[in-house]
Amino acid sequence: MKVDDAIETISRFFNDLIGTLIPGIVLAVGLAVMHIGPIHNLRESIPKDDGFIVALLLAVLFAAGHGVLAIYSLAVEKFLPTLRLTKKDVVASLVNKQSYLCFQEIVTDKIKQGSLSQTSGQPGFPWDFHDLRNLALSISSEASSLGRRFMFISLLCNGVGTALLVMLIDYIGCIIFAKDALFPYTFVWPVYVQGLLLLLAAISFFKRGEAFYARAMSTPFPVALSEMALRQDISANPKNQEGNLLGRRI
Repeated sequence: MKVDDAIETISRFFNDLIGTLIPGIVLAVGLAVMHIGPIHNLRESIPKDDGFIVALLLAVLFAAGHGVLAIYSLAVEKFLPTLRLTKKDVVASLVNKQSYLCFQEIVTDKIKQGSLSQTSGQPGFPWDFHDLRNLALSISSEASSLGRRFMFISLLCNGVGTALLVMLIDYIGCIIFAKDALFPYTFVWPVYVQGLLLLLAAISFFKRGEAFYARAMSTPFPVALSEMALRQDISANPKNQEGNLLGRRI
């Protein structure tokens, strides 16, 4: 594969790579290091010249990444607010942000003026936070791009945190029930040190994932507002638009 083709493929599937594939790689490498041995043993066992094996391995890691995210959404995500590691409702803390309130006010005015259709049979303002966010994403392509990227970075952090948590559970289970399943390293840190490091790393990734989730939910509003203001300014001052175009041509 040529370098240009590889770069184009990476840029096209960037979100999938960072959101799904990397958590699967972290889980697979972590379990392999615990049970098989050091990294150089893994390098020797993977045939680099066989394209089919490499593609099959990537597909397995991609599926493993989806499995990690499924574990997060089904099991881990529900317990994090209970342990006070993340907020119970991130959206509730975003509805008071100035950008959201301003966007909501503009959409409300548009509905009153008849520019936007209103749900039949429901008087007032029927749109909630997620409806307005979807509208902001549809208004601005930049807002849509940033929202998706921040969301996939959030998935990356939560997936890596879940992978570390699975490794911790696997490690503790092997220490208690099957020590022979672990690779016999000549020097290892005490069990409580390794467990504490894995736990702290997982918590850090969960906190980072929450921060990027909040960015993914809130960023589309100010970006859409700025683009709407720019369009309004250009439409209100067509001479400025002609001047800008002329300046670009020069």
